[in-house]
Amino acid sequence: MKRLTSGGARSVVPVLLLALFVHAADAQPSPPTARPPWESNRFAGSPNPPSPYAVERIHPHVNLREATDLAFAPGTSRLFVSLQNGTFVCFDTSQTADPPRVALDLRAAGRTIDNVLGFTFHPGFATNRFIFINYNGPGHLTNSAHVSRFNVTSFDPPTIDPTTERIVIRWPGGGHNGCALAFGQDGMLYLSTGDGADPDPPDGRFKTGQDLTDLLAAILRIDVNTPESGPPYRVPADNPFVGVANARPEIWSFGFRNPFRISFGPDGSLWAADVGWELWEMVYRIAKGGNYGWPIVEGPNRRIRIDLPAGPGPILPPIHSVPHTDGASITGGQVYRGNRLPGLRGAYVYGDWETGRFWALRNDQDRLVSNVELCDTPLKPVAFVNDAEGDVLILDYNSGLYRFITHVAPAANQTFPRKLSDSGLATTLVPFTPAPGVVPYQVRAPMWNDHARAERWLGVPGSAAIATQGGVGNIAGSTWYFPSNTVLARTLSLDLHAGDPASARRIETQILHWDGQGWNPYTYRWNGEGTDADLVDAAGTNRVVTVTDPQAPGGIRPTPWRFMSRGECLRCHNAWAGETLSLNPLQLGAPPARPPSTDAAPGNSGSSGPHLSEFERLIQVGVLRNEGRRGRPTPALVHPHDPELPLPDRARSWLHVNCSACHRFGAGGAAALRLNGEEALDQLRILDVPPTRGDYGLAGARIVAPGDPWRSVLLYRMATEGAGRMPHIGSRLVDEQGLALIRDWIRSLPAQTDLKAAEAPRPILGRNAHIQTLLETDTNSQGQSPLLDDMNGALAAVIEPHRNRRLGLLRDAATTHTNVLVRDLLQRYLPPDRRRETLGADIQPDSILALSGDAKRGLDLFVGAAQCTRCHARDDIGRAFGPELKGLAKKYTRPHVLEQILNPSAIVAPEFRSVSVTLRDESEFVGFILHRTADGFVLKEESLTERNLRSADIQAIRESTLSAMPEGMLAPLTAQEAADLLAYLMDE
Repeated sequence: MKRLTSGGARSVVPVLLLALFVHAADAQPSPPTARPPWESNRFAGSPNPPSPYAVERIHPHVNLREATDLAFAPGTSRLFVSLQNGTFVCFDTSQTADPPRVALDLRAAGRTIDNVLGFTFHPGFATNRFIFINYNGPGHLTNSAHVSRFNVTSFDPPTIDPTTERIVIRWPGGGHNGCALAFGQDGMLYLSTGDGADPDPPDGRFKTGQDLTDLLAAILRIDVNTPESGPPYRVPADNPFVGVANARPEIWSFGFRNPFRISFGPDGSLWAADVGWELWEMVYRIAKGGNYGWPIVEGPNRRIRIDLPAGPGPILPPIHSVPHTDGASITGGQVYRGNRLPGLRGAYVYGDWETGRFWALRNDQDRLVSNVELCDTPLKPVAFVNDAEGDVLILDYNSGLYRFITHVAPAANQTFPRKLSDSGLATTLVPFTPAPGVVPYQVRAPMWNDHARAERWLGVPGSAAIATQGGVGNIAGSTWYFPSNTVLARTLSLDLHAGDPASARRIETQILHWDGQGWNPYTYRWNGEGTDADLVDAAGTNRVVTVTDPQAPGGIRPTPWRFMSRGECLRCHNAWAGETLSLNPLQLGAPPARPPSTDAAPGNSGSSGPHLSEFERLIQVGVLRNEGRRGRPTPALVHPHDPELPLPDRARSWLHVNCSACHRFGAGGAAALRLNGEEALDQLRILDVPPTRGDYGLAGARIVAPGDPWRSVLLYRMATEGAGRMPHIGSRLVDEQGLALIRDWIRSLPAQTDLKAAEAPRPILGRNAHIQTLLETDTNSQGQSPLLDDMNGALAAVIEPHRNRRLGLLRDAATTHTNVLVRDLLQRYLPPDRRRETLGADIQPDSILALSGDAKRGLDLFVGAAQCTRCHARDDIGRAFGPELKGLAKKYTRPHVLEQILNPSAIVAPEFRSVSVTLRDESEFVGFILHRTADGFVLKEESLTERNLRSADIQAIRESTLSAMPEGMLAPLTAQEAADLLAYLMDE
């Protein structure tokens, strides 16, 4: 229900290679061959410290499906519950087994119902028997969202009389409807409305978030204590927009996306939870007349849309924001007023529909004091209520009623396997042999893992099976059913002598463990002898694996290996991406075009034979049941390096498996682009789109410049091991094959626009330029190839450099080039003993702060290697595009300035948010908004040109949610160089 009405999800239609399933008469595989039961499984519970609280079912005889709201009839123990289909039930909580009885069926009463989302009782219910109900009709109907008043005419049997309906207020329905209702201590009715839109694009239907001329995207305050002969409500005279031109006086506060549940605390404060868009979920303590920013902001995600004028008043921040790594569809709660759990008294308790997590928030007025996670559950909390004792009850959409209890579990599950040998996953570790019942499987499109090969095993406890229907579901839609304690394992191995499988050494085994309600990631680090693996701490760890490789500079390839933290794992294994990134129809595929081979080889079908896909084989061995449409899965992914397959399919498959876990709708990627294979090419938001997080010195930069790889920031990010490296999770080394693949794909795309002469790269890099020839032309005055004179040429030079006879030019430039970004691109061509010991990706601030810096050397870095002067000015040096850097020491400490450099997006002033503007004539400009004018705004470009842009001429505006300063700017510097730069910045 909430996925449909609260903006959490959107439908996804595979377009890469038609549909996932096709009908076929011979599609059913032969009867399954029974696998041995997996009896040795030791994965259960968790090694993590337990949550302080848990939930327990109360009134277990009351089974409620698709419940939406609940409330006690004032002064009684009778609890009313609304169901999505328009039915209301009631039961007496003081009775042990009072069955729920139907009090009202709006559909049977002739109402056109799409859903019921909320209701509340009048404070004077004891005498007037009024109940106020929100119900919504189909969105295409005019003003289909209603709040109506009804009378409760009886408790025995419970009866809400449909003939007593009095429509109080209506507004346009469809999409985000809100709707929560609550009476304040002032006797007024407060109700929430959403923006009436679908999840994406933001506020795309009515553009109403900052518009006060309608009732949408707001919390309304009305007086329903009116005479029966008069209007159903009146506007209180002290409402903030009474008498304001072009504003509905009913509005109490505005700028919400979909405020799902509001409530009042004992002190009269109004709380609201607003369902977010792509990155955040928000909790607000509502102020009279407050502007909460949607769709200009999404909590901390500032200025989502700047093409819409802001409403009156400053944009107020949330008291707390939940990132999409922790929650994805927030449900507002209640202040705990009871004595049963004294540790919660006075806290605002709320939850997340999608993840089943609950938190307790404490505040001092509008200041956040603490926000503590209470527990992680399988529930879908849709509403909360205080009972007569002030205890908070939880309504689960799928089952019934719950309450919190103190968790008395031990400090940690001591039986959870700390060594892989204790897990029951393998019979022996040397040789690495799966336990009986554990099934190896393969994928069609393997990830790039820094030359490592992957072995994948699937363990389903006992003789149980996974099913393609019946899972718990998540914000992205339906999910497969997994038996509790199902385990997916991926073991990564490196050849210590490149090309010699006999030298392979297992490095890491990654585990996804389904505990019955969610997936939990763990990783095991193999010891140097390859005889066992130890559970890695939750924070993760690092090591360097040295590989002998005759093709590497100096014959040695050092491989920096990151054992991910559990939080880092969940960045990719998120609900939006499907969590089980390898166990799905996209990866399990259909019958192959050729016999299968290894995980890393072209032509891999993931099949045990030429006529079976992995999907079918897993059915045959009895570990999977296909309960969806009959037929074979049609492959949506292909092996990226199979030359017999179409180039676009191979490139899109590489981007899907390496990038799309984050870069898709809702998954939390910092840039608003989509690289998942289900999206159509023209929906990726990358083609001819200017980058919003830095152009890395590329002339005429685009995220992807169709037909021109050397202007494509996506290709630069893949090619570098320094600043801006992508993918930045799961890989540290450049995938040379993948780089060539994406280059060829970009080159094959038809060019969309012509660049202005000032933007275009030098003519030396024409569309059909022969890079080898250009690299071997006469050297310039610095003894370098002229191809390396700018970033576009340097990017061209690094593609497949092993074919260049003058590789020495690249190696020399890696140490002598004055452009640090060029040096970043070329560092990998140096032997290890010639590489600078740079900070790299895993920067420890203390290693910099412990050093004394030299401000004079820091000035040289400021002007040169650190690239600061590209955007900043200080002491009349540099370009005043970004903030002026003079006087930092008067405002900030040394650690604070370093933190801002390392995490530039942590705090970004609104005036320095980078925006990309597309005009109706298709011209595009990127920069900062200096100020607004009567009919538009003035944009300051990186060239320092100031452009006066009219709103009427603007087709689209996109703003980076993060800083225009790229992350990792210190990565190519040594610790001493970073300390020197910091000394200069702090020098007065």
